[in-house]
Amino acid sequence: MTEIAAIGANKTALVVLGTINYYYDMIGERVAVALRVLGYTVTVAPLRTVPGAHYDWCFFVNLYEVCVGYGGYGAVDEAVDRVRSLVADSEHSATVLLECVATRWYAESYRLTERCGIPVLLDLGFHDQAAMVDPNMRKGYRFAFNGLLRTEIPSVRALLDAPLPRPVPWTFVGHLEPKRVKFVERLMNRLDTNGFVYLPTLAHMKADGPHLNADQLRAALRRTRYYVWCAHHDYFYIESERFKDALFAGAVPIKVLQTPLTAEQSAIVPFGYVLLDDADFDTRLAAMDFEAIHRRYIEDFCVLPTLEDELAVVIGEAAGLPIAGEPAHA
Repeated sequence: MTEIAAIGANKTALVVLGTINYYYDMIGERVAVALRVLGYTVTVAPLRTVPGAHYDWCFFVNLYEVCVGYGGYGAVDEAVDRVRSLVADSEHSATVLLECVATRWYAESYRLTERCGIPVLLDLGFHDQAAMVDPNMRKGYRFAFNGLLRTEIPSVRALLDAPLPRPVPWTFVGHLEPKRVKFVERLMNRLDTNGFVYLPTLAHMKADGPHLNADQLRAALRRTRYYVWCAHHDYFYIESERFKDALFAGAVPIKVLQTPLTAEQSAIVPFGYVLLDDADFDTRLAAMDFEAIHRRYIEDFCVLPTLEDELAVVIGEAAGLPIAGEPAHA
């Protein structure tokens, strides 16, 4: 466990989006919980209503959507001015992002981060992507492991002793895309026809629809053995939030990769035993022992660095504060 020594009474603004994607709101709330554990007083608000004040830290969760959510695409310049004002009034600031760095979404967020004068782009995920970042978009990049909150660990461990009936062999959730349709057909034809499939067209993810919200997804996963998915792009990326969705519901995540892991990739990612190659994923999945792999997955996740640990290191590095102890994964 890592702690910041003498952190004092600090004030933190955590700016989250409340109009386009509830997914990032939930991530923002988890970051806020972690910061409170570290001794901060935290304000959580969308950009338009965040109180003007001097802050020790400002975290912008998915800056691109923060700015678009301010007033639509036509108001991005006004949103940038508002962000720059908050940054100028804060001792430290960071963009928080959960994206593959090879995609256009990362590039857009990077350009906005620079434009707003934010010095840190915090990649919250499962593996350091620094080697994959375009050298022209690497300034300020910092990886932090997207771990559990300390308060979540006991309830996750309790899943080991409270198995639920899981009549659904697999669940697939993802935006409608031709490659994914073929993937689902393969699941049905080669694995089991009784899976749960949700393939909506691309749209904003609001808590009240039209997509499954967090509670609805978790309800489905509580009756599921394997939560299976594939990416809609061909770049290497491990979606940490999907892994946690499975974890909290007692399911096992299965990420199917288009190409096998390289030795370098295997060395930096956790849970390699649930990362399956597209060539034979159906055969390997059919042969898995669900109970054994479920236990292993929970036990492995609970000893990885917590979100508090990781944010403590980031804050300490930026502020030059003394750090006591070492990160759990050092």
